[in-house]
Amino acid sequence: MTQTQKENVPKLRFPEFEGRWTKSRFGELIEIASGQVDPKHEPYASMPHVAPDNIKSGTGTLMKVRSAREDGMKSGKYSFDEHALVYSKIRPNLNKVARPKFSGICSADMYPIWGKVDVSDTDFLLQLMLGERFVSAATAVSLRTGLPKINRPDLNAIKTASPSLPEQRKIASFLGAVDEKIAHLSRKKALLEDYKKGCVQQLFSQKIRFKDNDGNNFPDWEEKRLDDLIRDGYIELGRGKVISKNDLAGTPGNYPVFSSSAAGDGEFGRYGNFMFDEPLITWSIDGGGHLFLREAQKFSVTNVSGYLRILNDRLVYGFVFSCLKLQHERLAFDYQTKAHPSVIRKMYNVSLPHPAEQRKIADFLSALDRKIDLVAQEVTHAHSFKAGLLQQMFV
Repeated sequence: MTQTQKENVPKLRFPEFEGRWTKSRFGELIEIASGQVDPKHEPYASMPHVAPDNIKSGTGTLMKVRSAREDGMKSGKYSFDEHALVYSKIRPNLNKVARPKFSGICSADMYPIWGKVDVSDTDFLLQLMLGERFVSAATAVSLRTGLPKINRPDLNAIKTASPSLPEQRKIASFLGAVDEKIAHLSRKKALLEDYKKGCVQQLFSQKIRFKDNDGNNFPDWEEKRLDDLIRDGYIELGRGKVISKNDLAGTPGNYPVFSSSAAGDGEFGRYGNFMFDEPLITWSIDGGGHLFLREAQKFSVTNVSGYLRILNDRLVYGFVFSCLKLQHERLAFDYQTKAHPSVIRKMYNVSLPHPAEQRKIADFLSALDRKIDLVAQEVTHAHSFKAGLLQQMFV
């Protein structure tokens, strides 16, 4: 087989199919809506309305959709039916494409797309458009225009390749099953997170109470402000020190440095020095006051992060963290109202159950966190598996 022939054959293929895929322009596989509807009049005002924000980047997942009336639409919008795809023409690098499987209208910054009869399968087109090759081609075209969007002629002109309809449908069915698995895991994770939120509410409102090892009730809870706990020697608040990227490069190592980012676990980089070798609660001063429970390890925090150290064995880190995190959800910090230690010490309260009850609560919530983390890892692995399939099953 020549190199050209190899380029038109996927690396991973169902055994009943062979031969080269047909190269074409994307426009030869699709139809794009050209008509518009007036959403100010029924029945369009009550129809589902899909906009780019309703689509989760790179997953083909459609999130919450509202009616045109709820979204206050005022201009003409394209319509689609249950056989169409909807694709955002804005910032194609975000790869916002989905298969609604219902009729509705979409915002003017989206394209409704159908597979051409007897040429292409719509579910196959969805998977093709989710692939890295298509996204890269669409992004490259949009960058040439100087605008972060892709015009219809440029979308139609993207070079692609496709197999026979039976093979398209087989690929679409297989990858659709993978998508269903990912959706199932994502729903499982969301349900666990909701269950944990409910438990936290019930536990900290004391509607649910643990008993001691003899089956007796624990003593009533006390409550103190962080200010009081500092004064009474229960805790210490502080903030990190300036650590720049040049510092990391000048003293390389593998000790994590945490900064103001709320994404992930807030890691800024790795360093050859460390400030702490103990459990702590840290938070992002400049990043909205987001809290993190740091297990005992060697690490540092920058000057835009704060730390809380427990000094008294009447407090349990996991319990205090959950107590603060529950309150944080009701507070508003931003880049103007920053979560400096001098600010938060007057804003947060900490409940003081018996230490044994604190440990029971902390252990229970920690067990839930481990379950959530395990499912989150499964979701991540499933997405990686799907990305690998898209790389190998398309040309």
